[in-house]
Amino acid sequence: MSSLEKAGRFIRKILASSTALLTASLVAATVSQGAQNVRRTQTAFDPCNTAGNCSQSNFRRRNKQGCFVAEIPFEKLFKAGLKLPAQDLLLLDEIAFNRGGYDAIKLWSDKDARALMQMEQNERRDYLLRIREEAQNGALLSRLVYEQNGSFHKFDRRLKSPFSVFEALHIRPDGPSSLEEINDLIRYSVIFTPENYTDNTLRTLNGLEDHGFELASLWNAWCDDRYPYKAINTVLRSEKGVLIEIQFHTPAGAMVNDSTHESYEKRRLFAKNSPQYKNLLRQQFSMISVLKPPRNVEILQTFNHQKNKKVA
Repeated sequence: MSSLEKAGRFIRKILASSTALLTASLVAATVSQGAQNVRRTQTAFDPCNTAGNCSQSNFRRRNKQGCFVAEIPFEKLFKAGLKLPAQDLLLLDEIAFNRGGYDAIKLWSDKDARALMQMEQNERRDYLLRIREEAQNGALLSRLVYEQNGSFHKFDRRLKSPFSVFEALHIRPDGPSSLEEINDLIRYSVIFTPENYTDNTLRTLNGLEDHGFELASLWNAWCDDRYPYKAINTVLRSEKGVLIEIQFHTPAGAMVNDSTHESYEKRRLFAKNSPQYKNLLRQQFSMISVLKPPRNVEILQTFNHQKNKKVA
């Protein structure tokens, strides 16, 4: 073997060894990062304290090392007696783990489990199919909002719960007659600063229209003095016919609107001409009086609002 061939073989060995070392380092780093992510996830779910004791207030599983837990959002639903056809369970699994709905489903309660079982089969299937579409639409909206330096308010509550849907369809006397009439089945609350609120809202709506969404309605509550609520509420229809509601708030508006919600829920229990109703309404108007309309917000004119007001 010539000196040149020996040198070539030596170089190849060095390269192979370096490649193997680099690969091993990358694998080790990936495993280490994965372990850190798991630990962060466990901490976020608070599976156990520093002493290694599991909280009994949540449904948890132990492994051989002690208190490792992977909380599944369906566990409490199964504990509540949830029994669904296999196809519906597969849809739930797809929504929670493949579509990013884990955080929303985790909030469902015992009454949501009962509501899922009480729904008619076609209602339940339509409901699950519609919220399955949320991931793709939500990803698009998130990109548009973040491009405008905006944020989301209560993002984990973007999916209307099974109980709320069942209540709207079967309990409320003035509720919608079908699932298709529930505009806020998927609802996002977006926050923009007052300085750029109007421009950013327009850019977001235009961006959604560029991707095939159609604006079905717009309510400029900033310019509507009839209701103790201040925001821009819109309903859009995707190319697949899925309706989503997007509320546009300012940071202060989001907090104030949240603070008036309890009075709103109480007010609904009384007749409109009753002293209790009028007193609660005055309280709400007093609370929102501190909010100032964002600059140029009047150019966003209410469109088709009353037609869509009948929804739950």
